[in-house]
Amino acid sequence: MDEMLIPKRIHIAPVGFDQDRVVLPLKKMSAEKVYLIIEQKSEKDKGRFYVESIQKAIKKMKLNCDVELRPSDVIGRDLFSVLKTYRQIIEKESGNKIYVNVSTGTKIHSIAGMMACMIFSSEKTKLTPYYVVPDDYNEPEDHNPFASGCKDIFPLPSYKIAKPEDKIVKSLKIIDQLSTEGKNISKSLLIDEFSKAGLLQVKADTTINAKYRSLERNFIEPLIEWNFIKTKGKRQHLEIEINSEGKNILKFLG
Repeated sequence: MDEMLIPKRIHIAPVGFDQDRVVLPLKKMSAEKVYLIIEQKSEKDKGRFYVESIQKAIKKMKLNCDVELRPSDVIGRDLFSVLKTYRQIIEKESGNKIYVNVSTGTKIHSIAGMMACMIFSSEKTKLTPYYVVPDDYNEPEDHNPFASGCKDIFPLPSYKIAKPEDKIVKSLKIIDQLSTEGKNISKSLLIDEFSKAGLLQVKADTTINAKYRSLERNFIEPLIEWNFIKTKGKRQHLEIEINSEGKNILKFLG
């Protein structure tokens, strides 16, 4: 069988104050690649020592496992920055078996890991979150790992969470851009902009009322249901504005 058709075993492991709980699962689960999620501000990263020790341990144990570092904003507790990093990795490794370590790093990492598995799992790409039970817990002082050993590895259940269609995300990006430009976003403006972007496909002889109905049914109503926009006014005079939920979703889906 062509090697390109065989799914690889990819791990995503946030780096905190652990070494064994990152490295030992790679050996036990025969990982072929691991993405280490690290703090993007390396000069402020208190766990930088563990990034280096993990890399050395992987090399010392002669694991046949490639290592790639992926930075995100952990110090700022930015959940959406971490989610975006996870999404980019998952898209890059589409078609492979992806295992997400939710026992290392921060609570933000754990939340993002579970959310990513629920949102981005598909028939093509299987995502499995797992938790590593250590042999012992330590006091993380003087580069002493928070935990040591790998007593057991538990796969966790990952239930599906729906995500908005691509056309909804694209329409939201346009609304956000128009808002950034300081424009009053009306239905007529969105009809023009969505038509230019190929989102709203209407025939040349389509009546204006039919265009409004198509805009409402395919974009305005779904955006309101997802709670991504807020509106004021009525009918043709309706004005649209992206809200905080809409801005947050664009941080990792946009």
